[in-house]
Amino acid sequence: MTTDDKNQKQNQISKQETPEEMMRKQQWRAERQKQRDMEQEKKRQEEQAYLRQVKQEMIDADLFEPLTHEEMIDIIREERQQGRKKKTPLTLSKDMKLIGLLLALVVLIQGLALVFQTFNIPAIEFVKTSIALSFDEEVEQIKDTVVIIDTGDGRGTGFLISPDGLIVTNAHVVDDETEVTVGIKDKDVTTGEVIKHIPEVDLAFVQVEGRDLPYLELSRQSVEAGESITFVGNPLRFNRIANSGTIIGETPATLEAAVYALDAPVYKGNSGSPVVNAAGEVVAVIYATRESVEYGRVGLAIDVRTVQTWVDELAFGKQN
Repeated sequence: MTTDDKNQKQNQISKQETPEEMMRKQQWRAERQKQRDMEQEKKRQEEQAYLRQVKQEMIDADLFEPLTHEEMIDIIREERQQGRKKKTPLTLSKDMKLIGLLLALVVLIQGLALVFQTFNIPAIEFVKTSIALSFDEEVEQIKDTVVIIDTGDGRGTGFLISPDGLIVTNAHVVDDETEVTVGIKDKDVTTGEVIKHIPEVDLAFVQVEGRDLPYLELSRQSVEAGESITFVGNPLRFNRIANSGTIIGETPATLEAAVYALDAPVYKGNSGSPVVNAAGEVVAVIYATRESVEYGRVGLAIDVRTVQTWVDELAFGKQN
């Protein structure tokens, strides 16, 4: 259809409607729109009235009463008490019980790990060895001579070498103390006087009061490599633990004394322990440990000849 045809059609429509007819149509449209607006407003008012009615039925008017601070606190307390009364006993399901058991097992494993850090597997082994050796009467006699040396800041081992209470230990065990606490087997704890302190050979002598005390003899014979030995001490937190080993041989050391390396389980607290040969005589005094490429950790012990030299000097000093 061309533009002229469109214009011609519009002119024909315009000619068909008179001004009166057009006005009547406009009035009808306006009245219809007004009626629609009135219907919508009526509907809105009805909905609001319904909502107000529902709200009034659902809400308790008491909730809107003004409350004082004290009344509010009383209400809260009352609700808490009622809540406690309504509590029922807690019942655990199988899953919760299993979780609790697993947590307890974890705590137990952690506790055992802490124990093994202090008392590791080799340490447990030397306790078993000590129990086995304790059936030997000679080992029990050695134990009777071994004492506990306690300075308050640390503890170590010593052993009696005379019936009147002369004790041998290490200089580093007594440190710079002039008196130490001494524990003798089957005796009351007593105070010992440090009568000689010789740091260059790491030896010290302590005197306690006593009579007819059990004691060890010092060997006059030289020790040989490969010789079996027994020693008793207070390693870690144990008392009078017996163990065995062998003499590896003489080894270089910083002390002004001959020192032997021991293939034996020596631990902290063994310092001052007597090393005893098959004849039941002291051949050395443990004072330290060292790492060895061939043997691992080895014990270090001072040759008993150094001990005997200082014992003789102490005896000479008493005579003069």
